[in-house]
Amino acid sequence: MKNIKILNTEFANFGSIQNILNQIGYKSELIDNVDNLENEKIIIPGVGNFSKIMEVLKKKNLIENVTKILKTNQNKFFCFNEIIFTYYQKDYNSR
Repeated sequence: MKNIKILNTEFANFGSIQNILNQIGYKSELIDNVDNLENEKIIIPGVGNFSKIMEVLKKKNLIENVTKILKTNQNKFFCFNEIIFTYYQKDYNSR
């Protein structure tokens, strides 16, 4: 079974995500950080609210590591638009 990590964004239905992944042949693990995951598949679930995702990532000091993974991991698997994340990240960090 293939593995995939799900970042705990504190406001998604993780059980549903894990059930769907299991049905399509993935074993999933809920994680609170993205350290040493450059070669892993990662889902960052959200509810369509960019500001909320950025608040959680900032609170958990994950913005730099998520950005690094976006730039280096060719096998990434994200649920929000990485172009938006990359574009707005600097503006959000300056708040």
